[in-house]
Order: sequence, then C-alpha cells, then structure tokens
Amino acid sequence: MLVEFSSLNKAPYELNLNIKDVYFTGLCTRKTNKRAELDMKMQGFIDSFCNSCGEDLRIDINEDVKLILSTEEVRDSGALPSDIVELYSDKIDFLEIANAELESFLSSYFYCKKCE
Repeated sequence: MLVEFSSLNKAPYELNLNIKDVYFTGLCTRKTNKRAELDMKMQGFIDSFCNSCGEDLRIDINEDVKLILSTEEVRDSGALPSDIVELYSDKIDFLEIANAELESFLSSYFYCKKCE
C-alpha cells in the first residue's frame, strides 16, 4: 500500500491492512512538511513453534506501534532510532513498514507453557 507523502495533510490518513492473521489499524498524521507520525495497533496471531522444545505454538499479538516517518535525515530528535523511519522517496509503503514491525516482533524468543 503506497501513499504519496505529499498527499498527507493535517487530517489523519486511516490505515487498515493485514499480513496473514495479523491486522494493522491506525492513523498517519502529517506534522511538518517533512515529518509524519504513524500510530497503529498490531493485533492477531501467528502460528510458530517453541524456541526451546520445538512444540507448535500460537503467538498472540497485541502491540501498539508509534513511529516517526521522515523524508529527511533525522538528527537528535529525542526519539529512539528504532522509532524513526527515514523515507528515501516521497512514497510511504505502509505494507513494508507493517511487515518490518511484524518481523521485529517475531525476532524475539517465544516459549510454550511447559518451557517458560
């Protein structure tokens, strides 16, 4: 889902998309000519496995995601570097951002009840 950064205005852009059984909903609001704020919820589940014993495992997801989107290099903004997405064009690829957030979440270790 590509959106032109220049098409964002002060009225929030509503985001609704899904990757498998994980749903992303939220708002993207332009704050300045070169920055926008993305506030979204990541909810759903992923079927995976226990990182200890290999048992099948359903991972429930219910996460808030807040990001700064910028069309310029960000220096000393006060935000953590992981909270900033620098855009290299005027297009925002919300599917790519959602996929990156999901992959980041899934990079943790998950354990079944007997291995916790």
